[in-house]
Amino acid sequence: MLLDLAELLFDAFIRQSNKEDLNEHEFAFFAVTLLSGRPMLSRGLLAGYIKLAIMSTDLADLLRTFASVAAVAMSGLSVWFTGRLWRQSNRPVVSAMVRTHSGGNVSILYELAVINGGTRPAVTVRLVALQAQVVGAMEPAALSEIKLAPLKNAVLRCFSEEGLIPLLLNGQTVTNSFGVTGNHSDGGSLWRIGAAIPVEIKYCDLEGRSYTSAVVLRIRDTAAFAGGMWGESP
Repeated sequence: MLLDLAELLFDAFIRQSNKEDLNEHEFAFFAVTLLSGRPMLSRGLLAGYIKLAIMSTDLADLLRTFASVAAVAMSGLSVWFTGRLWRQSNRPVVSAMVRTHSGGNVSILYELAVINGGTRPAVTVRLVALQAQVVGAMEPAALSEIKLAPLKNAVLRCFSEEGLIPLLLNGQTVTNSFGVTGNHSDGGSLWRIGAAIPVEIKYCDLEGRSYTSAVVLRIRDTAAFAGGMWGESP
């Protein structure tokens, strides 16, 4: 049976080579019919059939087919990239920073600011940090100072369920007190100046897509980013 099939395929090839009138993919039709009933045919014979099918196709038609496939593929990629760029530019982008609330030559009061710099609102915004890293950024003496306990608790609440922000509109900033440095009247300095706290900000957009931003909160006076400022004029 294999010899008979090979003879039929060869005959189809010869007819096409001699420019005889061969119905559209005629030999492909009867070859597939035979192959479908003979699952044990060799791979070599199947490869020969594929080669004959390609040779029996007009070159211009083949090029047109390839051009059409390439055009469809490029259109699909263009749509995918456009959608990706639209999602990246139309989304909430939430960040956070420690900044100076007020200060002088005795102490500096800090606040934690959470900012949505994106173009869409953010929901269920939560700041996540390891408590050991937050406490490690505090002055050792402050951990046992009773007067600083309210300030310490206010800081830790920022990274708990109590600090969850249900809705943060695009362009909106919310703040919370975030400790002191210097000789504060309520018990001294809470933070080590220059300490850093790695934080993850988890949030979603209105469609439920989730995002995560990673920031480092640094304890320093933001009124003078390099530590220098002019004094008041006499």
